[in-house]
Amino acid sequence: MPKPPGLPNRDFHVWCTGRSVDEGRKAAMRWLIEFIGVTFKPGKPAKNGKPAEIEKALAPEPHRNGKSITIGQVGGVMFDTNSQDALKLALL
Repeated sequence: MPKPPGLPNRDFHVWCTGRSVDEGRKAAMRWLIEFIGVTFKPGKPAKNGKPAEIEKALAPEPHRNGKSITIGQVGGVMFDTNSQDALKLALL
């Protein structure tokens, strides 16, 4: 998170409001990316003779509370997680 600039006290609330709007925008974007079927799986380094795993995009798993919904459940098409674009989305 960016550090607050040297603002007079009366303008600090404007800066805080701007940061909260920005964080809300990021959360909405992450939700939409999961909604179309893309999540991120980080890679793991090689360890104890096991080969390294690369980072990749995966389809999201349903939440254990059973209240998950994806675009595929409402008649849309899930995003292809094998494409490079899926990895770019997963990294956001």
